[in-house]
Amino acid sequence: MTLYLFVTAYTMVFVAELIGDKALYSIGALAVRYPRLPVAVGILLAFMVKMWAAVFAGRLLSALPQPMVAAVSALTFFVMAIVLWFKKAEGERGQSTGSCSWPYVMWISFSAVFFTEWGDPGQVAAMTLSAGYQHRLMIWLGATAAIATKGALAITLGASVQRRIPQNALRYAALCIFLTMGGLSLLRALP
Repeated sequence: MTLYLFVTAYTMVFVAELIGDKALYSIGALAVRYPRLPVAVGILLAFMVKMWAAVFAGRLLSALPQPMVAAVSALTFFVMAIVLWFKKAEGERGQSTGSCSWPYVMWISFSAVFFTEWGDPGQVAAMTLSAGYQHRLMIWLGATAAIATKGALAITLGASVQRRIPQNALRYAALCIFLTMGGLSLLRALP
């Protein structure tokens, strides 16, 4: 069960974070401008804290009756699908900068992730899983691994990801996943 939750959290959060997420592009832009290691450390720390907050919020939700949590989960997935449908793809490009100190680059990278996009689809997915299951450490590990993977992809591929993957294809795949997860959650809410 714990491995299942890890894989489920990883998959849900990875798809939610990868599709149409401007952080993917901003991390890529940071990797183009600054040394990759301090960028990676800064974003990983921010990801860890943001997913801990999501799992903690899910723990608070777990005190609610199960049908209510399932209904809220269904609604959340449907809202995520609607938001994704109307969200426009965004990309950022930066100019190359000179040599910067390691702590400075790490702080810039941490801030670029930590202070943006609270309540994004990846966090909501982790929160929803945490509300329904007791193995929160596995959910946190899976969710953090998923967004760390996204960060590694962004660092490795940089801004070229936007040119190589058709945004509409990714958008439709995410819509199908969110609608399916919403439908499954809705089924759990029914008596």
